[in-house]
Amino acid sequence: MNKLLLIKNAELFQGKKYLDKKKNYFEGWYFKNINNQRGISFIPGINIDDISSKAFIQIIINDKSQNLKIHGNIKCSKSKNIKTNIFAPNIMGPFSYVPFMECNHAIISMQNTINGCINIK
Repeated sequence: MNKLLLIKNAELFQGKKYLDKKKNYFEGWYFKNINNQRGISFIPGINIDDISSKAFIQIIINDKSQNLKIHGNIKCSKSKNIKTNIFAPNIMGPFSYVPFMECNHAIISMQNTINGCINIK
């Protein structure tokens, strides 16, 4: 996939080139949702090492991350994206163009509308 496309579209999986090479690679996405004083975060990710590839989802409720049973359905809409330009295609600014950076970060949206229901046990 085109490197510039990945820089501009951080929500796309960035590590496709590592899937068959058995090199160490980690990629994760952090979805933080807040309503008044209550919050829940979802962190889906993938870890690739020389033995295997594993996907996971970590869930954090306010300040806790334990074995939780969650059932529900939520839908995000009306995403408010950050402003970008040629010098700052994402939150990393001009450093997003540096090919040997050990870690890259991106902000996809700063504000959404969320509809649905989640039951937590």
